Amino acid sequence: MKKLLIFGALTLGLNAFGQDFYQYVSIRMDSTQENIEGVNKIYELDTHYLTLNVFQKPEGFFEDELSEELFSSLITINDFILPIELTDSIKIEIVDLVSDDSPEIIIYSLWRSGAYDTYIINFFKDRPFVVTKIGLMAKIIEEKGVIKHSPEGSSETSNFEYNYESGNNEFYLFREEFWYCKGIIQKIIFEELIGYSIKETMETLEIYCGACFTGEVLVSVSDSEKKTISSLKVGDQVLTYDFLSRQNKISQIEGIISVPHDVYIEYHFDHDSITSTLDHPFYVSDKGWSSFDPEATSSRYNNYNAVDKIAIGDVLKLSNGKKSSLIGYTIIEERRPSYTITKLSDGDSFYVNDILVGVENFDQHCLNKK
Repeated sequence: MKKLLIFGALTLGLNAFGQDFYQYVSIRMDSTQENIEGVNKIYELDTHYLTLNVFQKPEGFFEDELSEELFSSLITINDFILPIELTDSIKIEIVDLVSDDSPEIIIYSLWRSGAYDTYIINFFKDRPFVVTKIGLMAKIIEEKGVIKHSPEGSSETSNFEYNYESGNNEFYLFREEFWYCKGIIQKIIFEELIGYSIKETMETLEIYCGACFTGEVLVSVSDSEKKTISSLKVGDQVLTYDFLSRQNKISQIEGIISVPHDVYIEYHFDHDSITSTLDHPFYVSDKGWSSFDPEATSSRYNNYNAVDKIAIGDVLKLSNGKKSSLIGYTIIEERRPSYTITKLSDGDSFYVNDILVGVENFDQHCLNKK
């Protein structure tokens, strides 16, 4: 019961401000071990000025319903502790956004779907730190660049230049919204004791998204069974190909998305036809991964470095071990929903209408402006 009372007191520092922003204020602790006994450590960092640990509660650890709802993790920084809502998969970066005296800790809390929540921790030596949630799929822009800028409500466009500078309290974010096929450039500003908040939305960008096959294509879920790709969901099993053992095996879907596209290509094989976007990779014998637009494939998806051009006459692998040849194709300009698998528990390929195709691994690098 003592443990529950300690954790319950930590939640009093929660303070909401703004639609996508809220801060947590930590409290000083007398004994790290006493306060965090029984939780699982998922991350640790120890430098000459900073000791950081992230703990995740085991399932069923909190019996108190209020505590269960408010947080699932604990962060300790030096002799401070605070509750926070994180997944059990995180990425952490240490940066200097405001000044060299108070480095920021950037936490990306990753979901199985490939999405992530982003937090900025401002730590000051003589007082508790502040955590700001800057939103879903948001990353700091660390390089100078130019984009075409169309202010909201205006038909005029002009070039807009953004620039990240260490130590400046104003900098830019790129927020990915891949299920809506757009990205947003936003300026944020730091205020002491308050944290970060959006000052201005600089641009809404149209972007190419993943999701590549029209809903009627059939995905092999076993050696003998197929399902339409539009009916699949996370947790379902599909057939994948193990390039090391050169055998098919069963894998579980961990990520799948659906977005609309306006342009498709219908491939005509000598055994069947498949309608997909122009950038989706197919496995071609003697070529490896290939697509109609290899440059787009390699730039949008981070699991394809070398992609060849698919061409009439290419021979492709079928799920039964036999081969099929590409005999032609048709470009289709029609807005339709599309679907693709973004992550498997084991493997990076699956079979569509018996043809071996690739998984599209999503992060911010897969999103390009139109």
